[in-house]
Amino acid sequence: MPTFTERVVINNPTDGLGLVVESPVTGVGAGASLTTTELAGSQGWTIFATGHAAAIGSDKLNVSRDTVHFGLRSHADLLTLTSDGKVGIGTTSPGFKLEIDAPNQAGLRITGPDTNGVGAGIQLAALDPGTPTVNSWEILATGGRAAQGVERFNIRDLINSEDIFTIHRNATPIAGTSIGIGTTTPTHKLHVIGDVGATAFNLTSSREIKDNIVNLCSQEAFEALEHLSPVKFNYKTESAKNVHIGFVAEDAPELVATADRKGVSLMEIVAILAQAVKEQQNTIKALVEKTHMLESVLSGAGR
Repeated sequence: MPTFTERVVINNPTDGLGLVVESPVTGVGAGASLTTTELAGSQGWTIFATGHAAAIGSDKLNVSRDTVHFGLRSHADLLTLTSDGKVGIGTTSPGFKLEIDAPNQAGLRITGPDTNGVGAGIQLAALDPGTPTVNSWEILATGGRAAQGVERFNIRDLINSEDIFTIHRNATPIAGTSIGIGTTTPTHKLHVIGDVGATAFNLTSSREIKDNIVNLCSQEAFEALEHLSPVKFNYKTESAKNVHIGFVAEDAPELVATADRKGVSLMEIVAILAQAVKEQQNTIKALVEKTHMLESVLSGAGR
């Protein structure tokens, strides 16, 4: 064994070559380190087992790099392992099992090297000792063999085998990159399969974003309203007990149907109803005026 006055001891034990670096001061020193430096001394690496007097704290294993450029020395702590099993990259005081501090760039990149593979991703699992996995998720940038399809960012519930959230690059020529919730094949900027709850939906309707503004005539409104056929139904993915009221897009008039005839626009229906009600109110007002005139005539004739 080395004495406290020895700084480097290289042993050749029966099970292999060994290298021991010890601090000459026990208990109160900065620690023990091993440094490799280029001959010119412009840059080097240091592996540092910290002691109580170390600036970054004790009981850590630190890897750092020093460089000298135009006479100015810079020091960077690159990797730190703590005694309780935490790993820091770019930080000497990690608070998690792995903590990365990369203020000027993305902190972590995971690459799937095979372009025909399922992609690159991570799985997160919360385990309860002695029981099956109770919470497990997968975050995946999909490749050519992914079940969700290529060019997607996908979050999947592994327990229920359900894709929850998908961003699809260039989903359609019109929508471009789109987001799917409950679907991996969004056809709109935001495509949701399921119910959406919110305290308000505010449709952008400013004159500043519109062109070719003309009034909807009453005849168009009445014709569209005449061809709107309300129905009761349930979605094929639901129980027959879940009854909805609405319209069938393929049967709806062109004024309210989407371009692909797969949906209807609620705002168009509201506009048609508003114009029809306005026209009906005008008709009712005219009838009321005529009624008053007839009442006046009849009242005068009876005197």
